[in-house]
Amino acid sequence: MIYHGLGIASDYIGTANRLSGCVADCNNWAATFAQAIPSYLKLTGRNATKARVVEHLRAIANTCPQGSEHYFFVTFSGHGTFRQGSSDPNEVDGRDEAICCDDFLQGGLLWDNEIAAILAGSQGTIVTDCCHSGTMMRVVVDSPIEAVPRFIPFDAICEGLLPCEVHKLCEGANANRSEARNIRDASGAIPGVIHLAGCLDNEYSYDTAQGGAMTLAALAVRRGMQAGATHRYWIESIQRRLPTKQFPQHPVMVATDADIERPVPGKEPPVAAAEQPIASTGETFEGRTSGGRVIRGVIE
Repeated sequence: MIYHGLGIASDYIGTANRLSGCVADCNNWAATFAQAIPSYLKLTGRNATKARVVEHLRAIANTCPQGSEHYFFVTFSGHGTFRQGSSDPNEVDGRDEAICCDDFLQGGLLWDNEIAAILAGSQGTIVTDCCHSGTMMRVVVDSPIEAVPRFIPFDAICEGLLPCEVHKLCEGANANRSEARNIRDASGAIPGVIHLAGCLDNEYSYDTAQGGAMTLAALAVRRGMQAGATHRYWIESIQRRLPTKQFPQHPVMVATDADIERPVPGKEPPVAAAEQPIASTGETFEGRTSGGRVIRGVIE
C-alpha cells in the first residue's frame, strides 16, 4: 500500500474563536506517520482556506482511486458548525454539518455533502477531531478543571449577512445533497472511505494546548500497535481511553464492514517470505568458499 497524507488545521489566531491545539494535532499526526507516509502535506493556519483545502482534497482523492494501491490519510482539527432543519432524510439529526476552514468568516465552510462528493470513488481514512458527523464543536481546556466551550453557532457565522449571502454560504450543502445521498450506504459510510470522528453528535470534542483529546488518544494507541492492527482494533482501543471524567466524549468510526478491517497505515502484516524451490538431483550449482574461491558441482 502507498499512502498520501494531508493534514488540515487552524487555531484561528486573531479571532474570538481561537483554539490552542489544532496545529499541534496536525504536527503530531505528521510526525507519528512520518515513516508510513513520507509525503505528508500540511495546510495550517492561513493556508487552511476553503479553496486550498478543496483543491488538495480533490488532488488526493484523484491520486487514490478505489482498487488501486494508493490510499489517503486526511486529518482535520478545528472548529465545526451545523445548520438545523436539513431537508435531507438521511440526516437523522436534522442537521447539515460543516468544518470551519481558517477563512470561515468569509464563507470558508466546507459542508459534509461537499466532502462526500469530493471523496466519492476514492479510498483512505479521514480523521476529524471535532464532531464532523454531528454538531462539530470543540472546547478549549484551560486546566484540568475549567473548560471553556468554543462552539461556533451557525447563526453567529451568519450574523449581519443578507438572506442571499446565507444561501450562498450553504450552496455546498445544497448542491451536493443528492450525490452525497447516493454515495453513502445504509449505515452512512462511503465505500472505500473510513471516517474517525472525535465524538458523538450531541457531544463536545475537547482541545488542549498539546492537541485534541481524541487525537492524543488515537496517536498513543497507534504508537503501541503491532503489525497487522486494523482500523477496528484502533477505534476499539481509542474507546477504551475515552470518555473520561475530564473528556466526556465518545469517538466513533464510520466505515463499511470490509473497510474497517483494513490495516492502519504503517501496520500492514508482514509479507510471508517466498519459499525457495528445492533443488532437484542432477542440477548443477555454483558458490564461493569463505576465502572467495569459486566451487561448482552437481547435486547427487
